[in-house]
Amino acid sequence: MNWRLLLGGMAVWALHFFALYGIGSIWHSSMTARLLTGLMTLLCLAGEGWLITRIWRQRGDHVDAWMRHLSLTLVALASLAIFWQAFPALLS
Repeated sequence: MNWRLLLGGMAVWALHFFALYGIGSIWHSSMTARLLTGLMTLLCLAGEGWLITRIWRQRGDHVDAWMRHLSLTLVALASLAIFWQAFPALLS
């Protein structure tokens, strides 16, 4: 298990956060902003899904199993945060 997989979910969430901040700063509340928000959210959630499959396939000793469970928890938390950030923009 490497650190990129351990922190990958949080990195994707940070990318999503800053991308939505930039989209909101440039296009405000236009239809373009909503479409880009939806597209960015889908891309980031797809990235989180890819991370889940990579982490799920990892094998190793008990320390690796602990890091695998921690990584899956962080990816789940980051996925929830991504959805939570995009939800208001997609509702309006």
